[in-house]
Amino acid sequence: MIRLKVLSTFFQTSEITTMIKISWPPIAFFAMPFKLAVSDAECFGSDGSGTLIYVSFFVYVWLPTLVFALMFLVISCSPRGSDKRQALSTSLIFLAMLWYTPVLQMVGSMYDCFEDLERLNDDGYPQHFLVADSDLNCNPSGIFKFWRNLIHINSLLIVVFVGLGFPAAIYYKVKQLKRNNKLTADSSFASLYQYYTPDMPFFEVVHMIRKALLILFMSTLATHPIAQAVLCFIVNAGFVAILWRTKLLIFFPCTLIKNQNLYLLSEVLGACVTLAGSFLALVGAVSQGAVNVLGTIFAVINISFTVLFFCGFHVDMLRSKEDKKSLLRRGSVASNTSGERLMPTSLDRKDSLKKKLDQSVKAAEEEWDNLSLRWA
Repeated sequence: MIRLKVLSTFFQTSEITTMIKISWPPIAFFAMPFKLAVSDAECFGSDGSGTLIYVSFFVYVWLPTLVFALMFLVISCSPRGSDKRQALSTSLIFLAMLWYTPVLQMVGSMYDCFEDLERLNDDGYPQHFLVADSDLNCNPSGIFKFWRNLIHINSLLIVVFVGLGFPAAIYYKVKQLKRNNKLTADSSFASLYQYYTPDMPFFEVVHMIRKALLILFMSTLATHPIAQAVLCFIVNAGFVAILWRTKLLIFFPCTLIKNQNLYLLSEVLGACVTLAGSFLALVGAVSQGAVNVLGTIFAVINISFTVLFFCGFHVDMLRSKEDKKSLLRRGSVASNTSGERLMPTSLDRKDSLKKKLDQSVKAAEEEWDNLSLRWA
């Protein structure tokens, strides 16, 4: 799960970087699996009326919402503590977190407009059109005004209940679990905090705030490419600094780089590559003539990180059974020899449950030995 989490976050933040308004070459989008052509009129054979973007918006908003509602209904009907409930809860949380960024991007695209000096209104002033669909006026009239107002209502709901509501709900729930000492591996919400230390188990909220700020800056608050690139670089640099200084990921020893935290390295490397991408975008915004070269470099580092991370993580996780057993015997804490504070050592949830079972079996064996000695 940590691999999916790191890669999905990396791909989404890299895609947000491509929202900076420079002339990105096509190769820059080569490593963007989440970049879907949902509003491309040419791909879908639109008649040029601008209605396709409306359809795309409502599909992005309401189709996943319906799926999440059905999954929540099934979870509610499942027995508490069952494997089915646990698996469905983990899947629902992961899918909702995966949906968070694209749906906010779709909302942001509804307010990302440009001024067309060639198309004037009745008063002789230039009109504004959507960047996502240049046939759609940002201030329409007639039937399109009704649809535009409907977009406003849905966008407000998404911003309140998803953009702000998701982070607030996660913070409140995880904080409540921490207060009640219920940050356990068998919780339905374990996927939200299982990779973070008890000091700040709600760090997932920081990830969400970072993505929301990037989308806000790229789509609405900043319109000039240099301003967009600077804000993007600042947000990403701040996130890397927080991540590296706090070291809030649980300690899992890395076999490729001794005495290092594999989980922390994974997150930091992904964030640093994204930071490098935003720096390339900043250089491209200042020097438009170098955009093609910079876009190619952007694609190369993204693809290289994806391949090397996936292979390196896979090799690192192929540790022997003896190594895993020795880690389990060492207990729940491990010291980082570089002088850092002690951090809990954790494997995945299966290993955590296995450790509990091993302890129970060991206790039962000791009790049986005691009974045998009494009868002997």
